[in-house]
Amino acid sequence: MPVLSLFTIEIKPEGEEEFLKDLQEILPIASKARGLLSSEMFTSSDNKYKYLFVTEWESEEDIQAWLIQPDHKKLIVKSKQTYQVRHTRRRFLQIPKKK
Repeated sequence: MPVLSLFTIEIKPEGEEEFLKDLQEILPIASKARGLLSSEMFTSSDNKYKYLFVTEWESEEDIQAWLIQPDHKKLIVKSKQTYQVRHTRRRFLQIPKKK
């Protein structure tokens, strides 16, 4: 069953350049992640340092595999140490249509 993942991250203003550089490096890797069906990125209309990533995955197992992928795992650690203020993660399952 497809899983929709919403990830928000707020970064420190002084970390914006490093964040955007890291993003450009990880996006090509993420696009090849097993089970990733689609992805989009947004920035807040009232806080340019807050980003929203909306991804759709084939399964929760695919999301978990991405979370421990070595390049992604390294970026998570760097983000927390360097430019992240806070983040949130939410998952949503599709409601089957009644026939």
